[in-house]
Amino acid sequence: KSQIVSGIVDSIRESSRYGGFVKEEDGRWFEVGDHIAREKVGQSFRDMLHTKYRSSTRAKKKRRKEEQSKMGDDVDTFMLSHANVASKMKELSQTAQQRETD
Repeated sequence: KSQIVSGIVDSIRESSRYGGFVKEEDGRWFEVGDHIAREKVGQSFRDMLHTKYRSSTRAKKKRRKEEQSKMGDDVDTFMLSHANVASKMKELSQTAQQRETD
């Protein structure tokens, strides 16, 4: 994989008169080094192969969304199944409401 990515970076650098890999900072464009160029090429491959690669941006977003949804369900389940927690939450809520009206 590393050789393929390096080959692509080299090929783009050779065919571009400006070096091929640039980044914008404060409205000006700068050439980036090989390390960043390889990272970007590798990330492009992962994104294109997102169904086969767990480290792609799309796969990470999907996984994060699923985890957040599950976490919310777990919290709700926990709250409903633990009477002490629910009772304390109700007590705190009532105290907060009383303070707001005072």
